[in-house]
Amino acid sequence: MRIEAKKFRWAIVPCLVISFGINCHAQLMKDIAQPSTIPANAPQYSDVVMRSLSFRDESFEFGSTMQNALDFHVTRLDWVYVRAGDGNYMKDFAAKGIKVGGTINASPGDSSISVKDINGKAQEVPWLPGRYFICVNNPDALKYNLDNIKIGVDLGCVAIQRDEPGFGNVEYTNRCCFCSFCKAKALSQGIDLNDESQRKAFNKACTMEFYQNLYSLANSYAGFALAHSCNGGARSWDDENYKEIFNEHDYRIVEMRDKTPDEVYILSKETRLINKAQLFQYTTRGDMDKIIQRKYIAISYATGMNVMVPWDVYINRAPRYFGVREDFADLFGFVRCIGQAGYLDGYQDAATGGYDLDETRYTTDPVGIISGNTTLSIFARAKPGNADAPVIVHLMNWGGRGSTKVKLLTTSFFNGKVLNIKLWTPKPYNSNEHVNAENTGNYETLKWDRTGDINVTVNGIWTEVDVPDLSPWGILVVEKDGSGIKSENEISDIKTLFSRDELIEMGYPFGKYGKDVPLGDPDIEWKRSNPDITVFIPLGSGIYDGDNEHFLVFDSPGKDEILAMWTQSSREAHGDNHLVLARSKDGEHWSNPKYIVGAKYAEGGLQASWGFPIVSDKGRIYLFYTKEIELNDNDRQESGTMGCIYSDDNGYTWTQPKEIPMPRSKYDNPDPKIPKGWIVFQKPILDHEGKWLAGYTLVTSPAIMKKEKNWPNADSRCYFMRFMNLDANPDPEDIEIEWYPENDLGLEVRNNAYPHLSTAQEPAVVLLPDGRLFTVMRTMTGYIYYSVSADNGKTWDNPEILKYSDNGTGIKHPMSPCPLYKLKNGRFVLIFHNNEGTRFGYNQADEVWSINVANVIRNPTYYSLGEFKKDAEQPIWFSEPVEILNSGDIALPPKMTAEIGTYPTITEFKGKSILWYPDRKRFLLGKYLETN
Repeated sequence: MRIEAKKFRWAIVPCLVISFGINCHAQLMKDIAQPSTIPANAPQYSDVVMRSLSFRDESFEFGSTMQNALDFHVTRLDWVYVRAGDGNYMKDFAAKGIKVGGTINASPGDSSISVKDINGKAQEVPWLPGRYFICVNNPDALKYNLDNIKIGVDLGCVAIQRDEPGFGNVEYTNRCCFCSFCKAKALSQGIDLNDESQRKAFNKACTMEFYQNLYSLANSYAGFALAHSCNGGARSWDDENYKEIFNEHDYRIVEMRDKTPDEVYILSKETRLINKAQLFQYTTRGDMDKIIQRKYIAISYATGMNVMVPWDVYINRAPRYFGVREDFADLFGFVRCIGQAGYLDGYQDAATGGYDLDETRYTTDPVGIISGNTTLSIFARAKPGNADAPVIVHLMNWGGRGSTKVKLLTTSFFNGKVLNIKLWTPKPYNSNEHVNAENTGNYETLKWDRTGDINVTVNGIWTEVDVPDLSPWGILVVEKDGSGIKSENEISDIKTLFSRDELIEMGYPFGKYGKDVPLGDPDIEWKRSNPDITVFIPLGSGIYDGDNEHFLVFDSPGKDEILAMWTQSSREAHGDNHLVLARSKDGEHWSNPKYIVGAKYAEGGLQASWGFPIVSDKGRIYLFYTKEIELNDNDRQESGTMGCIYSDDNGYTWTQPKEIPMPRSKYDNPDPKIPKGWIVFQKPILDHEGKWLAGYTLVTSPAIMKKEKNWPNADSRCYFMRFMNLDANPDPEDIEIEWYPENDLGLEVRNNAYPHLSTAQEPAVVLLPDGRLFTVMRTMTGYIYYSVSADNGKTWDNPEILKYSDNGTGIKHPMSPCPLYKLKNGRFVLIFHNNEGTRFGYNQADEVWSINVANVIRNPTYYSLGEFKKDAEQPIWFSEPVEILNSGDIALPPKMTAEIGTYPTITEFKGKSILWYPDRKRFLLGKYLETN
């Protein structure tokens, strides 16, 4: 390989910082790659797998099963109909170290154990005349299957394939068995087989029960865990009709055709996420195309799956297909080579790029195409958590010709170390080399080392590789060479907070969001707003803790320390929201956050989002939150029940979650099983009767009113909940809540772009000196709106634009939270952004957004002090705005946002007023406020 270094038009020190890994918080592939296991006795990643419908001997037209297995370097056979007389075949394959997986069929020729229609007629398989779907409730059917499994086990099978796993009943509404066994079982359970919904549920339950019984008996007979597989087309594991069946199996054999790289990748990624295995087999309705076959072989291994050798392949309405070694053995020899080198087993998906692929896990996509063949798909694979293992970048040519310039983000591989890169491709087929490799067990000779054909250039943060034409597959073996690393002292000496203009002039050295929003260096960007206090700064990859928001700070029950609770995740809407708690004795030095409830690190689970605390008079800390359940309506983090936990020891331990009933609204999904879409964002306040009151956003179900373009344009209103008995320390099931407004209308503000929508959200409430409640809310009008209630929130005035005074101008503000706080001195503090939703040419009112515009317009942050005016139309008047926070309009991962000061808190602790604020939803910081 030839390495060159390009010259830069900006200072050399920043160049070295980027090129050689000074960013300690780069997103590393070893951290993005997630561990996954493969069930025992299922195909391993490095296996080469072939099917043989039955064992073929030397007289067979296309050669024997054994000879073809050796020609294609096979390590296991799958989906073989092993019969009682096949003992010698099984011994021969065992002697070669080739494992065998047998098969049981759901469609035997015995009609006595078959599915019967309502007239008692046996249901024949449409494409197999004389064969019948079996009935899962017929005890003889269970015996038939188990007897066939025992034959395979006795001969040495390690896996069993279930052909046609749905028994013809997977489309539960279309078929049903009316045999005597089914009718008797249905009758005993009170099931009406003529009722479609009951029939569907009955069939599903019986089918699952059949599999569980059969596989338990089979494993018991074998004395070990057989691997159980099934087919079922190129469906998702979560397919509506098949998911229960699929989940009873350890791996699938997926017959597919006409799939794009992205579709294959999704199927593969889904498989590894649930710790299953998967074998692809390319089929067609016409003639087999060996060029297409080669693509599917390559992309199967590139995405972390296995593929069947194209031999003895079922073809619909055509003879079975038998490929030849001259067409495909080079690819499978290459699999054995890179598997033997250690570049397959243990490797997991780390990044994608290029043709038909859309990477979403990184701030800056770590692999991609610069020029040349644009039909090259790129799949980077790494060993999870292993900082020393090479990263393997699979390159798959989907149809173009010619060379390609590929780019690799240097910092994502080995924290910025110089990369040592080799290119290996399958070696053109040579019969003697393949025979020798099979005889010796050394497959290294079956690769073509083309490292001398690539040109590697270091270009700023990128390592660029000129790759020759591929037919169709190759791998880049990317290793670190250990040079070019700067020490930590050198890092701190040379890192600088560049301005927005400087970053643009430098060519976006840390990347950019959209077309012109520069990214900053997360190592030092927390300093940009000049905080007085740091509460939490995530380190490393940011996985699980990189996004921090809804930052609520409050006095502990004994008021001897201050507590901070917030919603944390890898990235907003990533799916791993959880609540954490930190504590401080002096407000300046903070503990590390501790997990409270929600999705768990590396385990997932249902989320807990947008928690808000209330401390009772007796010192109990209640924590309420949006609790994700299996069903959701608007989205996973917005739609849920009301979860509740509490702590009686200052937040050190918490009870198990309970759910608080919430009343249904006319804006909720008509299906009562679907939870509301709701969010509380500010701490509740005490009303003039000493009851805790919280405002919340109610988002209308899409079943009632669909959202328009861009996320803010959702029908929504402001509602309120009033806790009536918390100071008595009730258990969650005994908590009494009144829900307002009483007319179930909520506070509405018309959306200017879509007048049929109301967009009024995130009410912030304060208690006025005269006992009334005053609330402000965000809207899509470009201004804050307010409303007043004189009866503790039961009814409210129609919302109006919030002004600086009765005769003053409206207070400009984009679609962003606008919290309002009451201080001990009687004044109020309003936090807002002082713009109408437009900034740097981005406008929240635009019909089409090229980026999430909210990420740009939520900066800078201002505050105004408010005074109560008893006789005024608007009871709080505000001072001129003062800028307090500014992100420099520089964005940061994980959200790629430049916003600052959204979802903050103000506290008064030990005589000091402190604004606690998220900075770009990454850092949690504090700044002292002058409020006199």
